Amino acid sequence: MKNIIKASLIHAIILSIIFVISCCEVSSISKNIKANLPESLTQVVSNSTSMIDSLKDSTASAIDSVVNEVRALPSIIVVPRQQQPGRAEPAPPPKPGPQPKITDNLEIRNAILASANRYRGARYQLGAQNPPSRFDCSGLIVQAYYEATGIVIPRTSAMMWAMGRRVNRESVQPGDIIVFGRGSPSHVAIYHDGTNMLHAASAGRQTGVILSRQDENYWAQRFMGYVTFVDTPINITRSAANQIASSEFPVELTNSPQTGGDPLPALVNTGINVIMYNDTGANGNFDVYFYRSGTSRTSGESDRVQIRSGEAKAGKVFVGTQTGRYDLTIVNREGNVLFEQTFSFEE
Repeated sequence: MKNIIKASLIHAIILSIIFVISCCEVSSISKNIKANLPESLTQVVSNSTSMIDSLKDSTASAIDSVVNEVRALPSIIVVPRQQQPGRAEPAPPPKPGPQPKITDNLEIRNAILASANRYRGARYQLGAQNPPSRFDCSGLIVQAYYEATGIVIPRTSAMMWAMGRRVNRESVQPGDIIVFGRGSPSHVAIYHDGTNMLHAASAGRQTGVILSRQDENYWAQRFMGYVTFVDTPINITRSAANQIASSEFPVELTNSPQTGGDPLPALVNTGINVIMYNDTGANGNFDVYFYRSGTSRTSGESDRVQIRSGEAKAGKVFVGTQTGRYDLTIVNREGNVLFEQTFSFEE
């Protein structure tokens, strides 16, 4: 709205200047006429000239007043025009270095929420930031911020937590980011209001881009804090820029075997950054296998990670380089399978 007002005022200034120029020309013409008129009409022309000069003075005063009002308006970031669903362009990869600061105002925050809301119903896909149909949790937030502000923020949950400005519960506002995880960030959502959040969920009663309650037991137990990139200096590190092709995948290891259920959609060539939280009650070594479905787990890639009880650690990043299904299996030191998940990599 302020942009529209500012544009209207500038338009008014231009029209006023044109009017003054016209007045000057009319005044000059009237003076020439006056020199060649009979004395009986001289007074009429004199009166007209005086009126024109008066209008010039009042118009100049009005222009000065408008200019002062325009200068007094606060400087704000222009919000890009919202594109129609199906035509939005994905946010580009972040470039290393300082980014423009996002000004904190209601217009910007409403634009972030509007951008995220327009993708409600899109399906979840690990590593995806493909409007309007596929997102993972951090991909949705990067896209919403980009559409609303033109600024590209860090791509992963961990980088958002590391590089965003921390916000306490009393100061959090719509458009800020909620971070979840056990020991390490593994999920992010957009703060919608005091009750709800917008996010791309990979599991639960509903998946995809949905509106959820913040106080649901699962999320409440994994709440880490709030961060924001509004009115916050953003300096994209090279490591943050390079993590665009990987996505966090949290695993909570217990003594009971777990399976991930249905195959999890993933974007081909996305790296899976497995973040394991050791909830077994003891320190342990865990072997992680990533391999094509239907083959031996030893035929693919593997990694061994030592994790203390009650702590989280990320291991090797596994990449699904071809379309099709891959399996992720985690076993303990005794060879017992603690976790299994199938990923379906798609273009």
